[in-house]
Amino acid sequence: MTQYQYKISTAIGDAQPDIFSESSTQLFPLGTRYEYGENTYRYAKAGAAIQAGLIVQAAAITEGDIAVQSAVTAGDKTISLTTTATTTDNQYDEGYLFITQNNAQAARVGGVHRIKSHTSGSAGTLTFTLYEAIKVALDTSSKVTIIANRYNGVITAAAAPTAELVGVTYPLQDVDNTITSGYYFWVQTHGLASVVCDDVSGLDTIGQPAFLNLGSTAGNVNAINAGSSSSVGTTITDTIVNDNFLIGYVVDVSGGDDADAVILRLAGFD
Repeated sequence: MTQYQYKISTAIGDAQPDIFSESSTQLFPLGTRYEYGENTYRYAKAGAAIQAGLIVQAAAITEGDIAVQSAVTAGDKTISLTTTATTTDNQYDEGYLFITQNNAQAARVGGVHRIKSHTSGSAGTLTFTLYEAIKVALDTSSKVTIIANRYNGVITAAAAPTAELVGVTYPLQDVDNTITSGYYFWVQTHGLASVVCDDVSGLDTIGQPAFLNLGSTAGNVNAINAGSSSSVGTTITDTIVNDNFLIGYVVDVSGGDDADAVILRLAGFD
């Protein structure tokens, strides 16, 4: 019986997965899934320095409902867009383009296309090349949203997340346990994880859910934040639901209030 298994869609060299290391060069395709025991990881690139044991999110979406610069014929694989922010090399490679408006015809929106490559530069007209051909013609009244690959440029989850949550950072084999900005690493998405916690005393029951709360310390988990009424029997309102993002369930109760992390079984990020 093998100790671990991993799946690689396209090999880059002959590297072996190592969840305890980072690298300045890309060794696997972003999003590559790696299973080790009962835990699952995804290959990612850090958009900033990230401490181990924190919840991370995808890069913030900055190009929503942007204009199509020139008409696109059905069958085309390139599209010119008027971007609103500087676009760097490879920023949206392997990401997605969503058609959100098309000549005021609701029946012609909702298409999604995978991005193969794009030009880069300051805000203005950039050209995106897609893997699949556009199925329905677009004109200059059409709008699209472009979203980077969720594992490209991940950052510590903000107190009010600006993009979807993607996983938990894993400890590295170095002195500061910090993932270097721009480096590649494995982010945990399923299984058992040690996650940094604001207040472990609030997570004191096996099976208790743990959340990322709006307004709490970035990347940390806590008990549910029910506002001023957090006692047993509190009615869970829409506001409470919207202010708490489920991360996982307590597996081991901390041995003391001076602990900095809690062991969770992750609810799953994909």
